[in-house]
Amino acid sequence: MADGGGYRSLLLGAGVIQGLDSRDSNASTSGLLQALTYQAGLSGGSWLLSSLVSNDYPTVSYLQENLWEQAFAQSLLIPGNILELPVTEAEIIEDVLSKQVAGYDTSFTDPWGRLLSYQLFEGDDGGVADTFSGVTALSSFINYSMPFPIITALGVKTFEGECLPGPNATQYEFSPYEFGSWDEGVEAFMQIHYLGTSLSNGQPDNGTCTTNFDNQGFILGTSSTLFNEYCTVLPEAVNSSSADIYEFIAAIESEINTLTLYDEYAKYPNPFYNYNSSTLVSEQTTLHLVDGGEALQNNPIWPLIHSARDVDVLFVNDNSADTSSNFPNGSEILTTYVQSLSAGLARMPYIPSVETFIDEGLNTRATFFGCNDTSKITIIYLPNVAYTYDSGQSTSKLEYTEEETAGMISNGVAIATQNGNIGPTTNYTLSSGYEMPAIGFGVYQVPASECPALCLYALSTGYRLIDTARAYKNEGASAKALHIASRSSTTPNIPPNAWPKLSPNLELPCTPAFPSTIPRTSIFLTTKIPPGPKKGMGYTNARANINITLDDTGLDYIDLYLIHAPYGGRTARLGAWKALVEAQTEGKVRSIGVSNYGIKHLEELRKWIEACKRRVEKWEMKRTKAMQADDRTTSSTDDIEDGDDFLATDDPNTSLTPSLVLAISSSHPSVNQLELHPRLPRRSLVAYCRLHNIHLQAYSPLIRGPSQIPADFLNLLILIGVRHGNRSWAQVLIRWSLQKGFVPLVKSEHPERIEANWTGVWGWELREEEMKVLEGEDEDEERYEPTGWDPTVCED
Repeated sequence: MADGGGYRSLLLGAGVIQGLDSRDSNASTSGLLQALTYQAGLSGGSWLLSSLVSNDYPTVSYLQENLWEQAFAQSLLIPGNILELPVTEAEIIEDVLSKQVAGYDTSFTDPWGRLLSYQLFEGDDGGVADTFSGVTALSSFINYSMPFPIITALGVKTFEGECLPGPNATQYEFSPYEFGSWDEGVEAFMQIHYLGTSLSNGQPDNGTCTTNFDNQGFILGTSSTLFNEYCTVLPEAVNSSSADIYEFIAAIESEINTLTLYDEYAKYPNPFYNYNSSTLVSEQTTLHLVDGGEALQNNPIWPLIHSARDVDVLFVNDNSADTSSNFPNGSEILTTYVQSLSAGLARMPYIPSVETFIDEGLNTRATFFGCNDTSKITIIYLPNVAYTYDSGQSTSKLEYTEEETAGMISNGVAIATQNGNIGPTTNYTLSSGYEMPAIGFGVYQVPASECPALCLYALSTGYRLIDTARAYKNEGASAKALHIASRSSTTPNIPPNAWPKLSPNLELPCTPAFPSTIPRTSIFLTTKIPPGPKKGMGYTNARANINITLDDTGLDYIDLYLIHAPYGGRTARLGAWKALVEAQTEGKVRSIGVSNYGIKHLEELRKWIEACKRRVEKWEMKRTKAMQADDRTTSSTDDIEDGDDFLATDDPNTSLTPSLVLAISSSHPSVNQLELHPRLPRRSLVAYCRLHNIHLQAYSPLIRGPSQIPADFLNLLILIGVRHGNRSWAQVLIRWSLQKGFVPLVKSEHPERIEANWTGVWGWELREEEMKVLEGEDEDEERYEPTGWDPTVCED
């Protein structure tokens, strides 16, 4: 449900829709739109709904690129822009005049709706022929691929002297089928196709019916008509670029008829005239309708809390400007709750006071109301929060640049996903049962003297994964940052406030957000066995390197230990894996994995593990038979018989004990660390890893810097970044990795980039088509030459 707030509501609501749309988003929330039965809107929310519905419900991305960006950058709600296009102004006057000549009263709402239509509809002359009833002929409506649309407006009792709607004002609703109200005093509906027909007690006065009165622009204009705020005076008619939009609208309408105070309202021939059950309005020939949010219910909930519609769950996107900074405080939905009690609408869940909203921060995050009461509708309340963009824009802001449009929509996606499906606190659960952060900080080629300060700066920024290696010669230096951040007693000689000074050659800005302590369990350290049989591969070397790592780092355990590369041959690879499994069983390592492994190497390891499983199964069968024969000489410590090459290690004298074989049989590579980015997506290898539940860490996610990126591809990255609120090319690449489900290992020795590579990647989404165009369809080797670590060419 999208509420009022002009373009603010339209754009943020569009982002929420995009975040829920499986056609337009990769977020975990995508697909929820396809499950919605209804979609309601009022005021600015009705602009969004009408733009979607009348254009046959395309994606938000399509409307943004093909209609909104240009339209909102030169908004026809700015008189100066209108006057630059005299044909448009003349056409609007002609359209409104034709309605007047046909015998129907017009008002400010008519030119207002026509101006809005040029912003929102693709049809000829600003969708002048689009009707709400005509939606039923659109393919998306016919095949049920759009939610059933409802637009609301309020009735004003001008016949009792009101100029503004009261708190219990009659709520009217428009749908492609009907117009009317559930409320007491009306309690009736008519076919919207014949809206505008002069009726008495439900029958045409002269036997003829009106059609096309349900113009879509007129209806959305009705839902956002605020001219009655002038109340007992009329806005001055000013036809100049210095006029405000109300004055300019008055100038247009004055070309058509003599203005009266009733022109401040949308005028509808009353279909319930002389209708017995509609006691409130049965004596009125004309209904006067205004903005659906004027009675402090700036949300379109009302039509959906009636028991006849049997709604289970409501998403309410609140973009109200309740505060001085144009953000919601819960007062609008609270008013709906209070009015529902008066009207006996028992399915509306309890809504707390504004004070509670503020005190508990309910206006700053998603909140579920009514989920513990099966008699109530569950409301999922999604308030406007400035996650990624300054979304507290004024309702009176009538023009948005392309960048502003993109920024607002991106923030709407963040509202839907609660600051992104993949967020700064996202962790992946590994096959070991431990969790790994969704992004890491890499220290390849970082001098040991600078590692502590850089790693600490990364930790203070928000990173919680540090990726190092024995071969980098900075394991201990990286771990020093971990000790300081967690205030470990193993580094008592380094005062807690000394971390910015650890590297005399590196200037770091002070970081006020650095916490007093980060628990050791919240920091994830990855390191690797050196490649090659002489350095680290093989059982003996690997085991020695693991122990050296623990000594150098001063840590009780390593979170993730990898085999750095598959070099050294099969015997060395399997021996190194045996050492990792052994270290894991001893508690020295929590999770184990590989790096730069191709499918060949992974299959080799998988088959070896399967061979161990078969050997264990044979041993279990032998043990079971012995137990059944009451052969008490057989025990669980009996040696496993030889004969399979799965026993092969680099040391023939090293046997595999039953307990270790059992451990190997249940072992699993939690991670494969690879060079991964859009120029090197490694589709086959990635598919294999996902099939076998192997998580992927992506090194060189920035393609080794802009100097290694072709100019046309760099320009594409920059263009996409601009579209998403001026993200950098690096942030686009990191976001690509995150949305692919990879864990990018981002490296930089520049503090400002370390920070930007963290803060600028959350709360927005690359679109599906952007993900595809970045990756392309070429084979890897046709697009990019990998680093020396290429698993696809290692045949060792």
